[in-house]
Amino acid sequence: MKCELYTPAFDKAVKNYQLADTTHTGNPKQVLARCQTDAARFPVMILDKDRMLGFFCLHWLKSQEMYGFQGRNTVLLRGFSIDDRYQGKGIAASALTGLFDFIARTINPEITRGVLAVNAENIHAQKAYQKAGFQTLPRTFDGKIGKLVLMEKNKPKAL
Repeated sequence: MKCELYTPAFDKAVKNYQLADTTHTGNPKQVLARCQTDAARFPVMILDKDRMLGFFCLHWLKSQEMYGFQGRNTVLLRGFSIDDRYQGKGIAASALTGLFDFIARTINPEITRGVLAVNAENIHAQKAYQKAGFQTLPRTFDGKIGKLVLMEKNKPKAL
């Protein structure tokens, strides 16, 4: 399994992506539409060979300020989802474990912190993020669809 920046070669996979419940996230088509109008958004596919298992967006520069984070070293994780056919298999945690290596190769090696806001009711997502090393912060944010829990993960220090 690996993460790759989206390319139009995967349009068919995006079209066939199955995500019945979009209560707490956007589907890949919606996320891609937002990425097309903002050069600071990087759409990312979670792949296993040619199968798209999941999708998310990394939003860099200013985007994280809405949650109180500042600096060029921080990226906001948005619109994370796993295709319904592959949920419950540890894919989310596995994909996010190598997040900083992926970011260093594709966006900017100076990014040392990943942040996200997850709906307080979305316990499954919170657990997946925690398995991937994200820590819950002691503050919340009132979002459009309810209370959001803020989480962050810092790049491990080189040995």
